[in-house]
Amino acid sequence: MTSQRQASKPVSERADYKYFYFFNLQNVSVASSLLYYLNFLSSQLLILLLLNLFKMHLNAIVNIALALCVASVAAGPVKRQENALVSRATCTAAVTKLVDGINSNIAVQKQEQSQTTVIQKQLSAGNVNSADFQTNKSKLVTIVNKGISIRTNNQKIAPSGNGAIAGLATVANAQAGELKLVQGLTGDPKTDNANLSKLQTMFSGGITQNQKNAQAAAAGCTP
Repeated sequence: MTSQRQASKPVSERADYKYFYFFNLQNVSVASSLLYYLNFLSSQLLILLLLNLFKMHLNAIVNIALALCVASVAAGPVKRQENALVSRATCTAAVTKLVDGINSNIAVQKQEQSQTTVIQKQLSAGNVNSADFQTNKSKLVTIVNKGISIRTNNQKIAPSGNGAIAGLATVANAQAGELKLVQGLTGDPKTDNANLSKLQTMFSGGITQNQKNAQAAAAGCTP
């Protein structure tokens, strides 16, 4: 019996050795897996950290860019305004007087429109009273002649080479046609209605032309 136990001892030792070897292999495998997982986790944390840092820097860059844009927009109009003040000097007394005269002519042209409307309403009402019509017509003739007088004076006082000179000549031609139409009114709706509508169009065009004349007269300066 003793000899059999002694004979079997090497077998047991070999079994223990195999078990120990297998156990060590298992430990190595677990350790390797754990190390791989830790490395993977570390890389993920590093990526998240880098992303957060990038996001922080990106937000800072965006905020700086927005601040620069706001500053640029705020400074833009001021710079343009400063340039305008530098480039536009005060108009001479002669130019200022001309601009005032043109604006006075515009005010009279608006009166022409209003008085023409009065006559149009009178004719549309029917049973036109001849005396009332002549009164309204005379008022319109007076207003048109007043506008002609102001325009004539504007042409006289316009400085040589002023930008409004050509436009004032255009107004003069239009006013001659307006006066002719007004003087030709008879009180008969059949003939007057068309001429009154034409007069309204001419008066409106005259206002637009004189607005351009005022701008041209003061080109390059501030009245």
